[in-house]
Amino acid sequence: MKTESNYYSLRYEVNKNIETYKKRLQESLPAIRAVAGLSPVALAAVLDIGPSTIANIEKHPEKMTTVYYLAIITTLHSLALAEDMEDHDPLLQKVIYILVRSNNVPEVNRRKLINAIQEARDSISIRNGYYGFRIKVREKIRTLVDEIWPGFC
Repeated sequence: MKTESNYYSLRYEVNKNIETYKKRLQESLPAIRAVAGLSPVALAAVLDIGPSTIANIEKHPEKMTTVYYLAIITTLHSLALAEDMEDHDPLLQKVIYILVRSNNVPEVNRRKLINAIQEARDSISIRNGYYGFRIKVREKIRTLVDEIWPGFC
């Protein structure tokens, strides 16, 4: 049957994309958390899981199940796409799209953005809490994000 063949073909494509997205999220989760201003503990609390689970996901790609991927990406998207326009976060939205969802961004640009976020994160003191930390990280990467994905959002 042609419909059955189309179903399995589509299912294969979806599974292949999810595996790609899971790998990308695992690689970029610390960077995305920095842009969002979330500590591993804060993200774990929102997801109602232990902080060690976030640490394991960030360090071991095989620990990222599809369920964890969907929970984390949904949480991050909800932060970026808040219903209240005052809380709308286009920079976080761009970062998630560039690092995880887009198949049109060259891998070299993904790496460049992750490295820039890590450098910004490492150069800033977290003493003032995650909100101040988030603001400073975002200031340092905004231009690079706009270069990689101009006009998005």
